[in-house]
Amino acid sequence: MNGRFLPIEGEEALLRDQFHRFANARENPHILAEAKEWLVGLLASTPAISSEEWCIEPSPIIGKSEWDFLPSPETADADLLAFHAPLGLLEGAWLQSVAVAGNTDSEPVNSLFACYLALLGKDDSCSPAFAYRGLLNQNRMSLPAATAWQFAHNPRISAAALHFANLQLALGLHSAALLPETVGFTLAYVQSPSPWRLPALNSDHRDAILVNVGAQVNHALLAFSEDAESHNRISKGFALHKTFEAHYRNKLRAFYQRLRPKAEEVAQMIRRKLPFARGYHAKVKLGGRGLEEWFADTPFDMLGFLKAFSVSSFAQGNKGNRPFDRLTRFGGPMFGVFDNEEMELIDAWLDETLANHGTPQLNAYGTDGLKQPDTATSKSLATRVYTHSRQADQGFDEEDCHGLKLTMAFLGRIDKRKLFHRLVNQDFQPSTLNLARQRVERVLAQTRLSWFGGNPNQRFFSYDPNVFTQRIKQIHDTEISKYKPLRGSPSLRREELIWVIRQLAPAILVDGCWLQHIGNPATQDQRKSRLLQRIYAEELGDGRADWNHPKIYRDLLNDLAIDLPNIASRDFAEEPSLLNSSFDLPSYLLAISQFPRTYLPELLGLNLAIELSGLGAGYLRLAEEFGYWKINPLIVNLHLSIDNLAGGHAAMACEAIQLHMDEVLSLAGADMGNKTWRRIWTGYRSLNCATGWFKLALITGFLRHFMPQRLLSFTKNDYNSI
Repeated sequence: MNGRFLPIEGEEALLRDQFHRFANARENPHILAEAKEWLVGLLASTPAISSEEWCIEPSPIIGKSEWDFLPSPETADADLLAFHAPLGLLEGAWLQSVAVAGNTDSEPVNSLFACYLALLGKDDSCSPAFAYRGLLNQNRMSLPAATAWQFAHNPRISAAALHFANLQLALGLHSAALLPETVGFTLAYVQSPSPWRLPALNSDHRDAILVNVGAQVNHALLAFSEDAESHNRISKGFALHKTFEAHYRNKLRAFYQRLRPKAEEVAQMIRRKLPFARGYHAKVKLGGRGLEEWFADTPFDMLGFLKAFSVSSFAQGNKGNRPFDRLTRFGGPMFGVFDNEEMELIDAWLDETLANHGTPQLNAYGTDGLKQPDTATSKSLATRVYTHSRQADQGFDEEDCHGLKLTMAFLGRIDKRKLFHRLVNQDFQPSTLNLARQRVERVLAQTRLSWFGGNPNQRFFSYDPNVFTQRIKQIHDTEISKYKPLRGSPSLRREELIWVIRQLAPAILVDGCWLQHIGNPATQDQRKSRLLQRIYAEELGDGRADWNHPKIYRDLLNDLAIDLPNIASRDFAEEPSLLNSSFDLPSYLLAISQFPRTYLPELLGLNLAIELSGLGAGYLRLAEEFGYWKINPLIVNLHLSIDNLAGGHAAMACEAIQLHMDEVLSLAGADMGNKTWRRIWTGYRSLNCATGWFKLALITGFLRHFMPQRLLSFTKNDYNSI
């Protein structure tokens, strides 16, 4: 097994780098903007097609088609599996951001989110990526994670597959904003006769998923039945999938039928090794020239070099007994330069060359015909991305209460209503993300300042998996012990409880939003990621509108005649009946959701605190008070049940933390483990910090709105008793 760390060069390198950027784009506004610009350009140049073509009933069951040249995935060889890997490991990537804060009460969004969940499978062990890794393992094919730079630049991975995956990733990053195009793209996916959709699953399971996705996307289509402009956009999404898939299919056919000569693969291998071959072959001659002369040529004469080598004495003889074979064996001057797989390739190429009468076959096999990223634009973008990443790294110090961090946290006030509006509307401008980062840093800095105070259950403790589980159980038991059944009437009157329900609207109408960007399709086969994705999916009702928490709360508001604007509108953010502090928590949750990698430890702790807060005396009493005043308690009862520690969201949150700590401790050791744990527990305690002013504002708001009325009521009662 030889190491490979150099990039593939030439125009193809731009495409491979683009894949790496898109697979890691979530926290970088420049890459998000690049993906959108590239995607919008593709859509603009794609002609619309008639609705008759995409309105036909999908036929997800595979039949005879232009894909018949392919074997079944189960019988495919390692080369073919590697060729297809970006698509096999990223099923559903175009739907990754379809359901976000601000749109989850939409019927088509819920239907498309159900498509995404069906394509992902229920958990990591059911994911298509997990199954595809299994096929790769069976064929002794080891590939890095899809987010790795080495994945994008692995020469066995097809540039054509990467290009098709780039389109899916770009659409996935902006699918909420491009909903009709996403519907069209999903329709085309369902209608495709390709046998390599969900390729590693057994046929019955695959067909069942595709039928389910077909039904869901057709349901989403109904929302656009009377909208001509949306039909045009749907058709473009449909046509774009068809165009990219057709090009990929042609490249796949050429590869499978081995129309790509072995000389192309040998040439690619030599290009990777060439920079490190110079200077070691001063006495070696090839084709009448010194080998160092060949290596010094600019550009390197690959065709001439391969032809000269194939007819040289080095290549004569039978496989295994050629002089070149002896040079590369143990003790030879080239031992370790080529691994067994590469030597097999060289032997196959020499056999192929002999069959072609000594002429190496070098064809232009690559991504021709595909719209490549502009070179100048890509280089400029790379500079901006690097600068942004450096600034992000320099702006985040792990040390507690670092001076720069405190300064940034307390410089000025952030308008949380405006920040809420911008983040609900998926504003990925650098200025918005900078404000979001400042909001997060401010809450975390304030949390650190209160490190030694507060509830004993919130105090810091050193991590140990057993100590951790005991602390969580203790927190839960303490909250349960506080519960006392309601006797008589509640302390809050009906109109007062309704006022509190109104003030909670900004937070609960974005329920789950802190995890909205956690579900990177490239990590769908990783349990930690899937636990968090599972929590998010269930907060949104698993794609069922009637189970969707924000929609259930909106229905509750409607039942109580609380008329609030659409959450994505500016009117909602400026709603005068809502306290300013009602936006404290949701602005923090939306802000931290934008940085699922940078703040992953804090996010893990925050998620645990939120899930635990749905259990215990507070919610038990609230459910009784809702029932007493004839208010539908569904939203409260949902949290009491779904957040349970027996196996629900709180249990998933605990397991995700344990998995993360195991990873950090095994890779980085105890010191980093301690720092990471401190960050996790800071995230846990940050919920209390982020809601502190809101709790105080509720009390003062209650006194202002209802105390005069209560005093008047008491006075009247006293007067009547005389």
